[in-house]
Amino acid sequence: KNTYRNIEFNFKNISIIGKEHEPLRIVEKTNRKLEVNEKFNILKRELKDYDIILLDPLIAFYGGDENDNAEARYFMTQLNKWCVDEKKTFILVHHNNKKGKDGESSVRGASAFIDACRMQYSINKDENDLYRIAKIEKTNHFSKQKEYKIKLFDIPIVYENKKEESPKKEEPKKDMKFKG
Repeated sequence: KNTYRNIEFNFKNISIIGKEHEPLRIVEKTNRKLEVNEKFNILKRELKDYDIILLDPLIAFYGGDENDNAEARYFMTQLNKWCVDEKKTFILVHHNNKKGKDGESSVRGASAFIDACRMQYSINKDENDLYRIAKIEKTNHFSKQKEYKIKLFDIPIVYENKKEESPKKEEPKKDMKFKG
């Protein structure tokens, strides 16, 4: 396996794709106890020059039980301490559960992941898959929930429909050039 045999490599442009790589766990279980991974300090050193750090997906960096609040809190405490000590901002990407009967979904796993964050957005598709709706679900900085509609492409999109009826999912013409 290609598993961090050269952990001292430069993380500045790190990109790990596919299942052939082992995730870098900030915390992991050893002998039924969650502990900080020794590679975490190397990661912190390599990322010292960056103000914003994105972990995607969050679960790839977490070696505990995803549903255990005590373990999730321990993990989030490590990230929050790093934020405070070195003035970092983290963007954590975490997946939702599948939608329930009410059509709503919630964050997967322990509530401690969200409890430890200053702000949580949910991002969902609109009905035509042209926009993403970013909604502030939790915030320590605003008094009200806000919702933002994010346009995926900054160009007019032309659709073809031969039957003169509304398509279920509109498709852009193939000869369009996209910016972005």
